Amino acid sequence: IDDYSVWIEHFKGNDRSRAEGEEVGIVKLLLDKQEKPLGIQLLGPQAGELVSEWVAVMNGKVKLSAIASAVHPYPTLAEINKRVVGSIFAEKLYSETVKKGLKFFFNLRGRACGSAG
Repeated sequence: IDDYSVWIEHFKGNDRSRAEGEEVGIVKLLLDKQEKPLGIQLLGPQAGELVSEWVAVMNGKVKLSAIASAVHPYPTLAEINKRVVGSIFAEKLYSETVKKGLKFFFNLRGRACGSAG
């Protein structure tokens, strides 16, 4: 596969990992050009506990947006799954295209709401 993206979240950024003293580990998500999951790699303590969400995603039963919007218990390692998916959506949300669109929209709105005078 030529065109794919890799998204990585390290355990060391997770509060539960810090509390347990188990900060070595990663979640690595591979997506194709259409942002469909190609694969997931989990390395670290309790990786087997984290994989169930990804099995549902890989089987097409759960969308990435469902993981991003899910409420995960705190503090748990499961938050790592949400963070890796959240980084995909954050990149889109804060893209230059979105910034330009918002700037254009608010400039229009500002003129329409201004006082006539």
